[in-house]
Amino acid sequence: MNAKERYLSFKNRPDGLPFATTNENGEVKVYTVEVFCRANEANVGQPPRMCRTESKFSHTGNLRVHLKAVHELRLPKLKAGAPARADIIEVERKEYKFSLKNITIQSTEYLS
Repeated sequence: MNAKERYLSFKNRPDGLPFATTNENGEVKVYTVEVFCRANEANVGQPPRMCRTESKFSHTGNLRVHLKAVHELRLPKLKAGAPARADIIEVERKEYKFSLKNITIQSTEYLS
């Protein structure tokens, strides 16, 4: 099972995912097949707290709607048309290798 398949096999957000990061414009980065919310819900001055929504979104578009509507975060605009597959694979490869090395599977309850 590759990193993408492993990530998508979880029903709920796996332990160890990092908080969402922003780009140079302060917009939250959302990766092509990302389906778990990694937003920080804490108010300013409080310790970071991962979003209460632990369940998997059916696709990245629904995650984007959640981030904008619930967390009121700004996201980069999507480019019209389909991105080049090679670009998607390269971005995903870097992100999943970074994220998945920190995942701790404590039980099989997360597996679909």
